[in-house]
Amino acid sequence: MPARSRLALRRPGMVAAAALVACAAVPAMASAACATSTTSTPFRAWGDTASYTLLTNGGFETGTSGWTLGGASVVSGNEPWKVRAAGDSRSLRIPAGKTVVSPALCVDITKPTWRFFSKRVSGTWGGITYAVRYRDAAGATVQTTLGHFEGTSSWAPTAVLPLSTSLALWNSSQSMQVQLVFTTSAGGGDFQIDDVYVDPYVRG
Repeated sequence: MPARSRLALRRPGMVAAAALVACAAVPAMASAACATSTTSTPFRAWGDTASYTLLTNGGFETGTSGWTLGGASVVSGNEPWKVRAAGDSRSLRIPAGKTVVSPALCVDITKPTWRFFSKRVSGTWGGITYAVRYRDAAGATVQTTLGHFEGTSSWAPTAVLPLSTSLALWNSSQSMQVQLVFTTSAGGGDFQIDDVYVDPYVRG
């Protein structure tokens, strides 16, 4: 499928408004496309044949360097399909009402979406609000909420989540350094997340 058609099909119907937040700064927009990366098809079993690349330490098997944990910790227990590697055995547990921020990653228009696995491990309700954090052209740090989903007590992949389609990227010569932000519901249950993947659309 041509790049334009595929991106149109995966464009979300709604993008939340941006808000300024106090946080560690990330670089602003650059005039260069992102470097290529190694890919796999970790969500093929769920009918998603797109190619994805694992976020830095996104499997939580070799530590959390680059992540801001905000009270979260690496624990035993992997998503059961072990899409990254058969020997994987860890995930990240996020207590209720806490926020975790990923390492910075380069995003351009060829990275329309991302996905990860999650599981509610305490309580009877709660979800994860997911957002993207970046610096605008004026150098101000901005956080845009992309959406929220209510979790379940069983491991499951998220839906296909928006990424570059929610950012001010208009052509292939633009890129941004962004961070992914995960916030669990205050008063809800704790969550485990695992295998955070970004879709760097591979053109044939």
